Amino acid sequence: MIEYQLTGWVKTAFSYTGTVLPRVIYRLWVLPALTCLLLLMKHGHLGLDPQLFESIWLPPLGHSLIGTALGLVLVFRNNASYDRYWEGRKQWGGIVNASRNLARAARSYTGESRSLAPLICAFCVALKHQLRGEDPRDSIATFVSEEDADRFTKHPNPSLAVNLAMSEWIASESKSKRFSQEQAQRMEEQVSKLMDCQGACERILKTPVPFAHAIHVRQLLFAYLLTLPFVIIPQHGWASLITITVISLGLLGIEEAGIEIEDPFGHDHNDLPLSQICDVIARDVLALDDFDQRVQRPTVELSDANEYIEEEEDA
Repeated sequence: MIEYQLTGWVKTAFSYTGTVLPRVIYRLWVLPALTCLLLLMKHGHLGLDPQLFESIWLPPLGHSLIGTALGLVLVFRNNASYDRYWEGRKQWGGIVNASRNLARAARSYTGESRSLAPLICAFCVALKHQLRGEDPRDSIATFVSEEDADRFTKHPNPSLAVNLAMSEWIASESKSKRFSQEQAQRMEEQVSKLMDCQGACERILKTPVPFAHAIHVRQLLFAYLLTLPFVIIPQHGWASLITITVISLGLLGIEEAGIEIEDPFGHDHNDLPLSQICDVIARDVLALDDFDQRVQRPTVELSDANEYIEEEEDA
């Protein structure tokens, strides 16, 4: 994910990296080239009679109606894609909260979290790589032993295996009477939240925008842009080159932006920063054992408090 300042209008307006321009630039020159060819034909520069082309121009009304429908469909498409993006961010926010709560509970109930914190970190990095279709073994081995990393990655769903290990840790500590059954239940609720967030992320990943809708948007966009020069040229002449280029850039860019954020878990510039989120989780949960619980609080002597009360009554 690219971080930027909302107030830096000029800098963001002229940005190239992280935009959809690299994806649409090779398609953007097709329509201006077609427009230039039609303009040359219209003005007789190719040795053809300009009168032959008077019948191919299209009326603007019908094309405007198609453009209106196309705009609505593109808005719907982008809203659906952004909903998926935002839902993915909410689920990873839930993973952050559940991880912190689980480590905090372990630290509070048992006096240390160093045996559970590595499993929490291993779960997060395993899920990150699974959503990206990558092998999570090396990342898992950063937090747990090589033997445990091999055991987790042999499972078809490594993050589920790590999640099970967390539940087993809670059950073991509960049997050892290090905390009560009620406290174990509270911790198990956080483990379940982690698994619920994983299921929601997998739902986003494995349920793309329906094929019929995505293809219809692309087909309608192609038909609209392909016929656009036949509507603009009779009205704008050579200025059609600029008009058609700007319109094409806008529509192709909107469609491509929706496609890019449809899967928010990849490595694209606009995808969620999963690596940074995992680093934050690891930083927070691993640092709990180094945290000094002895917080100094300001104390007021009882005599001072009584004196303060007496002064208030006199006032």
